[in-house]
Amino acid sequence: MKKAATAWITIFALLLSGCGSSSRSCELRAEDDSTEESGIYTPGEYQASAWGFGGTVSVQIMFSETGILYIRIDGPDESSKGRRAIVKLAHAIMDTQSPAVDAVSGATMTSNAIKKAAGKCFTQASGETYGEETNE
Repeated sequence: MKKAATAWITIFALLLSGCGSSSRSCELRAEDDSTEESGIYTPGEYQASAWGFGGTVSVQIMFSETGILYIRIDGPDESSKGRRAIVKLAHAIMDTQSPAVDAVSGATMTSNAIKKAAGKCFTQASGETYGEETNE
C-alpha cells in the first residue's frame, strides 16, 4: 500500500493549477506521504459542503491511511475575498493536515464554510459519522 501510494503521489506532485486568487476553486495534491502516524484514516475520497457567503462551498479530500493526498475546494458563487479564502485555506489545510486553520480576514463566512466542510471530510475519513446538518 505504501509503495503504491508513494508512486501515485510522485505522479501527481503538487498541482497548483486553478489556484490563482481569481479562481473559483483550488485543487492541490500532496508531494509526499511521509507522516509518522499510520492507519488513522480510511483511504478514499470524501466530500462535504457547507453554506458560504455566496452560496454552497464544496470540499473534496482524498486521504491515504496517513493524511491528505488531494484537496479540492469549489465556491463558484463566492466573492473575490471568498476566492482568496478558497486558495489560502486549501494550502493551509494541506500544510497542516487539519481543518483547524485560521479564517481569512474579510471572508469569515466562506472560511467557516470551508473549515466546516473539510471537518466533515476528516470525520468521515476517521470512520466516524457526521450528524445531519441543521440550518443555522
